Amino acid sequence: MISGAVLASGEGQTLVGRRREVAKFLYSIGKASDPVSFQAFVFVAQRGNALSSEYEFDFSRNLPLSVDLTWDLEGLMHDGIIIDERRGNAILVRDDLGKTLDRVESPLVERLATTDPPAVLTLARLIWLTQDRGIPLDEAGRLLVEKGMIRPECVHAAEELYKAYFQLQAPCRD
Repeated sequence: MISGAVLASGEGQTLVGRRREVAKFLYSIGKASDPVSFQAFVFVAQRGNALSSEYEFDFSRNLPLSVDLTWDLEGLMHDGIIIDERRGNAILVRDDLGKTLDRVESPLVERLATTDPPAVLTLARLIWLTQDRGIPLDEAGRLLVEKGMIRPECVHAAEELYKAYFQLQAPCRD
């Protein structure tokens, strides 16, 4: 769990616990295209044990969405810690604050920082289908393409990430 360290934002705000971890993670990956795609990044990092936060995600809309993470992001944006740049199509940690945060040290986080959001979303869906629904990886990728949820070119990159960072295999079917 995150230590009780406090970071002053320069505006009388403090950054602790999960909100601090979210800000550190966003700073570590650089930026996210939007708050919804950022949730896929957090889901993948959390499942890969790169984050200690314990957000609960719902996949009822075929996306990893967490009510608590949404609230934390909105609070960070409201406090001016995370900047939502609509013209730049990105959310990012305010530069002067980012320099005071330690980066999340993890090979998975380093890889996510250079991975396109559609591949991360596909990876999140593969993790959910294989680990939560017990569908074998190759079948999960094919299923996502057949349902029109992802483009075929996104499957390969996501499957490679899955194989590299998620050693848990789906249960065997009888």
